[in-house]
Amino acid sequence: MAVESLEEKITKASTLVSNNHFDEATLIFDEILISPPKTLAGCIHFGRFCAQLGKLDYSIEFLTRATEIEPENAIAHGFLGAAYLETNQLQEAETRLRKSISLNDTLIDPLLNLSTVLINSNRYAEAAEYLAKAIAVKPSEAKIYADLAICNGELGHYQEAIEYGEKAIKLNSGNVSAFLYLGRVYSVLGQPDTATKYYEKAIKLNKTLGQAYEGISKVRKYSESDRALINKFKKALTQSMPAIDRSHINFAIGKMLDDCDDWEEAFKFYHQANLLMKKTNDYTPPHIITNAMKKVFTSDFLKKVESGDNSDVTPVFIVGMPRSGTTLIEQIIASHPQAKGAGELKDIGVYSEEIFANDDYTSIQHIISQGLNSDIRHQYIDRYMQVLRNGRDSSDCITNKTPDNYICLGLIRWLFPEAKIIHSIRNPLDTCLSCYFQAFTEVEWSFDLEWISKRYKFYRETMAHWKSVLPEGAILDIEYESLVEDPESNIREIIEFCGLEWDPACLDFSKTKRVVTTASLSQVRQPVYKTSKLRFKNYATHLKDLAKSLSKYLQQDKAMLKDCGLKLKPSWWPGS
Repeated sequence: MAVESLEEKITKASTLVSNNHFDEATLIFDEILISPPKTLAGCIHFGRFCAQLGKLDYSIEFLTRATEIEPENAIAHGFLGAAYLETNQLQEAETRLRKSISLNDTLIDPLLNLSTVLINSNRYAEAAEYLAKAIAVKPSEAKIYADLAICNGELGHYQEAIEYGEKAIKLNSGNVSAFLYLGRVYSVLGQPDTATKYYEKAIKLNKTLGQAYEGISKVRKYSESDRALINKFKKALTQSMPAIDRSHINFAIGKMLDDCDDWEEAFKFYHQANLLMKKTNDYTPPHIITNAMKKVFTSDFLKKVESGDNSDVTPVFIVGMPRSGTTLIEQIIASHPQAKGAGELKDIGVYSEEIFANDDYTSIQHIISQGLNSDIRHQYIDRYMQVLRNGRDSSDCITNKTPDNYICLGLIRWLFPEAKIIHSIRNPLDTCLSCYFQAFTEVEWSFDLEWISKRYKFYRETMAHWKSVLPEGAILDIEYESLVEDPESNIREIIEFCGLEWDPACLDFSKTKRVVTTASLSQVRQPVYKTSKLRFKNYATHLKDLAKSLSKYLQQDKAMLKDCGLKLKPSWWPGS
């Protein structure tokens, strides 16, 4: 019997993976590892197979070897960039993909993958440039137009987004992502019937596409007359599907039942949705990196910080818990003619991880101190401003509404002493319940009420610390309940704090045409509404443990909570 070559083994294993025979493919993988490939072609082929098998660490290892064997090989850099993208290591992915394109700009996959990296980094204008290059290489590729629809939609170019989405569908009528995104665009543009039409087309292509069901649930408010549709969604759950799709459909049904005031039944579906999303058995807030920043960014340290980059753009950071009103505040500011909303930019969190990767606080202090006398600080300023200005050059004021930036307020103050920080505050129980009712696929702590309470306490403690460190007046607190009760005075305060002249358009924020990609996309299309106040009362029987855990922050509502059957720990109780 002839001995199989390495090439033949890898090809055979790849075929097994394609036919879902993963165990047999893994046996061949183990065999190859005994005597791994050493040639350029062997490392590339095996690296691609490792990615196909889901062994991405090995994929990166062997594709890196390929780039070391032949540093100017565009194909090797392209595949390595793709592997880094699969592991969500965006900076490394971008570096390798740019290298690949610089060596050969006619390879379609590096162009598409780099555009994906840029889209995931909210750099939509730059992504569109590479997608335009991709069209020149392969004008019939539907994915290019689907991604261009996303870029244009996120930049507020809605007609172009729709045109590109339709082009993607024309080239590939089975392009589910194009139907899904067009549903989102029409939803944000306040056209629920058209949005629903596209979501339904996506479901026809994939009968278990959970995001499409959830999209339909969010386009409008439902009532008892929609019971047939709700039952149709329930029937969809009888099909076999991945857990994440089942979770999205449960969230959708929960939302529709909540609209119908069927709170007990709604909670059952929300609870099941969250159980399906949970991937671990515990959650611990990020104390280590937060404590590192607290040790470095002291009040005395920040007093010595020089002015920022003298930019004519004012960075505005809107922070708080998710579902606390951050999107509403951004929509209000973005309604001003001289302002733009950038949505949730993750860059500040990325910088904090880069700087504080080493938990040796002495070393960190040295790095930051050197930064004040070198280019380090301004490198971060330039990086952030490039992302912030992307497609928004004409604005005087640009917001970043990433809620978790409250963790990094010391870092933000160090980078941008002139930045405006707005803290959105909402009733603790309403905030936590609303987090529990959202399919936050990238927020690991939102799938369990106990975890949410841990996160909420961490958030309040962290905000209290930074308020004690930053100068008085550096942070503007906006209470969600006050904002919905008295919109005009609160909106005027927000606009003044941002350094903008008053414009009546800010009162009509619900008419502002811009894509909102967060869970609040339907709410910002409505005038301020009060039905979300004290929403927790409808679910009080399920919130007893949550209320006790958050007793410290609920003492002023003690009497009202008692009427709802919620007892708090006394204010003197240990841990309260």
